[in-house]
Amino acid sequence: MTSRPELFAAFEAVLRDSFHVDPVAGREDPEWWRFKVEEFEFQGGLHTCEVRVYALLCELDPEYDGDVVSRDIDQAATPDGLAWFSDSDCTLYARASVPFADATPAQIERAIRDCVTVARSPAATGLIASHAYYG
Repeated sequence: MTSRPELFAAFEAVLRDSFHVDPVAGREDPEWWRFKVEEFEFQGGLHTCEVRVYALLCELDPEYDGDVVSRDIDQAATPDGLAWFSDSDCTLYARASVPFADATPAQIERAIRDCVTVARSPAATGLIASHAYYG
């Protein structure tokens, strides 16, 4: 398993070198960042035993029916890759994770790029059209 300091350095290197993001400016917590890739707002970093990244797709109505959103997410086709749709805290995301044992700079970069691909997919467009909250 790669050590947390090595993963920290790898995540920051990917942000800086692959996406031209200043990792220091985006650091929210010691091992968590908020950053933008293309037009998408991201958050990500080191979790308990995996590297996680989330691309924000839209806010959900605070009164949303979780069963309906879950059903629609389950039915949404995602492009092949590491990312999938997820909802949490009234927000719809494209999400990806890589276990620490598999986390290399290339896999971290792939997770971020796969989130962008999922966020641009027709399924994301449909989910956003059906569930976005503009309150």
